[in-house]
Amino acid sequence: MRYVRNFMNYAVVYFKSETAEPLIERLVREYSDIGSELLKIGSVYVNQKRADPAAHLNIGDLVRVHTNPRRYPIRDFDWKARILFENDDLLAVNKPSFVPCHPTVDNIEENIKKIFEGFLGQYLWIGQRLDLGTTGCLVLFKNLNELHYLNKELRSGRVQKYYDAWTRTPPPVGILEHRILSTGRAPVQAFERDDELGKPAKLEVLEVSQDHELGIYKSKIQLFTGRTHQIRAQLARVGHPLVGDLMYGDSCGDDQMFALHCRRLRWSGRAQSYDITAHSDDEWRRRIKVFCSPH
Repeated sequence: MRYVRNFMNYAVVYFKSETAEPLIERLVREYSDIGSELLKIGSVYVNQKRADPAAHLNIGDLVRVHTNPRRYPIRDFDWKARILFENDDLLAVNKPSFVPCHPTVDNIEENIKKIFEGFLGQYLWIGQRLDLGTTGCLVLFKNLNELHYLNKELRSGRVQKYYDAWTRTPPPVGILEHRILSTGRAPVQAFERDDELGKPAKLEVLEVSQDHELGIYKSKIQLFTGRTHQIRAQLARVGHPLVGDLMYGDSCGDDQMFALHCRRLRWSGRAQSYDITAHSDDEWRRRIKVFCSPH
């Protein structure tokens, strides 16, 4: 028996195994050449757990297959050249757009965490998450105690986070305070700060300048809280969505890239202080031009 669900072209197929056999054999028989690839990248689950490539099916096992998983261009980047800083406790990298920080439900292989675990030959923990379309500073931890220390600093508000954001119109300079309501599904909602819904969200637009080449505006932002999609939602709330951010109201864009860059992170670790900067690269500017033409 087969059951198919489709989420915006990402089809999910469910079936119960009627025979006892190696999972790979069933997948190849069912999906031909792509069956082994689906298993390799983690698109297959057995009894609600991601399947091991060597798994053996028993009669009655429930199999879930993501038949059209999202793929990411990991071969387009020189990953070692994107390392910003490394010591025994952590690794900081300049994340590009189009590649997720962590494994996704249908793809465990093509992500930054997996890439650098392969380079280093050790497990890594993600210090903070950036959206798929966000570029810039991403910190991966080798030492779990160091990550716990960062989380303590985050909770106390002692981590300084600076972003660059590009909009078609200039947002106001100064503090923006709202309340962010997340239901677990994007987009989140930003309400006025005296509303009872959501959690407090605060940022400051430090300065705004015009990018004459692209015909848009660049804002330097300090982020004081770390809510899901916070900068995207707050700028949209005041009428200035990010360039390319269709989800939050821009007129032209792509869910895999919008004009937001984590430029600088500063915090005190257990044994030393960190000040890490990631400059936006030329490739980013070439891609963002697609969304900057008048329309």
